Amino acid sequence: MDVGKPVSCDLLTAIVSVCPSLSQLWLTLPSEGGKIGAAEGQVVDVVVEAVRQYHGGLCHRHDVSLLSGNCHQIQLAFTPLKLLSAVASCPYLT
Repeated sequence: MDVGKPVSCDLLTAIVSVCPSLSQLWLTLPSEGGKIGAAEGQVVDVVVEAVRQYHGGLCHRHDVSLLSGNCHQIQLAFTPLKLLSAVASCPYLT
């Protein structure tokens, strides 16, 4: 999600909780020397926890340091809520 200005944890949590089709979030955060700060890290942790809570499962996180060195991108991927029942009933997963 790149909106050009900081987004609150509450807004991101609300988006995750009310969007059953949501399967990915990309967060671009400022960084110094390729490392994100504690406040930015907390935002990511809150969003990952919201994904686990509201989307009932795993959240895969991939961190990418962008070439500019002053940004860090966090890619979160998870199973959309609307697919959980289909995944749960899949005979190949048992």
